[in-house]
Amino acid sequence: MGPETVTTYRYVRVSIVAVVMLLFMALVVQIAADDWDIAPSISAYYYSPVRSVWVGSLVAAAFLLVAVRGRAGFEEALLNLGGMLLPVVAFIPAPIEAGCPGGGTCVPPEFIPGVEVSLSALLLVGVPGLGYGLWTLLARDRRSRRAPSGYVGAMAVWAVLALWFGPTADWAPRASLLDFGHYVASVGVFAIMVVVALINARRTDRSALVRSRAVPYTAIYVVVAVAMGVILVGALIGWWLTTPDEGALVFWAEAGLLSMFSLFWAAQTAEYWNLGLPEEACQPA
Repeated sequence: MGPETVTTYRYVRVSIVAVVMLLFMALVVQIAADDWDIAPSISAYYYSPVRSVWVGSLVAAAFLLVAVRGRAGFEEALLNLGGMLLPVVAFIPAPIEAGCPGGGTCVPPEFIPGVEVSLSALLLVGVPGLGYGLWTLLARDRRSRRAPSGYVGAMAVWAVLALWFGPTADWAPRASLLDFGHYVASVGVFAIMVVVALINARRTDRSALVRSRAVPYTAIYVVVAVAMGVILVGALIGWWLTTPDEGALVFWAEAGLLSMFSLFWAAQTAEYWNLGLPEEACQPA
């Protein structure tokens, strides 16, 4: 990779950390304005003045994850899938108790038109995006083609979302998408983060280590992956055993997961500071 390309990838990687910091700072400002009263989850701040930063940060991170090229195969596919799921997390808010018919929780009716417009736009943008992906796959030299597992995964995610969302507002499954879509996409994104960290723990490039000191990147990635896995499983168990509005367990779990991912991404950025990307990701497509 040339120096200009390396610099570009540095900016992309640093931007992902900056986007997470922007969201955290917005949360701190809002929590301070609320006299340090913390909402049950970070997702609940969609219904607060943080909403603009929340949606903008996740959408920006989504495009950045797709733009960063991982190692060919599983890692590259996971980064792309994470980039596809993040807008779903951003556009479908977590249901809340808001005078829902029959009680329980729901997405308040006044927010549903915005969700529908956002998801419709996302699905429409996905069509040329998948078309471009197919074109690049077919344009590769046959000897360099690998099993298109990433493309198949992207097609599957798009198809599932399209079928779940449906063509019209009275499409029966759409109600369940509003009820569970945010949670399904969120768990998917966090699970992807854990697996990506594990992949890097197993495949750290020795040539990328900082020459001045032997930074234990492998150990950092293992610790991050294990911590994220424990937090994710613990949060799911806690969420299952408690009510959504009981305490701030989910908030701290989400904050911990985002913090661990930021640590992983910052460490990986430092590891590949002089290369831009892992050597395995620098091969021609």
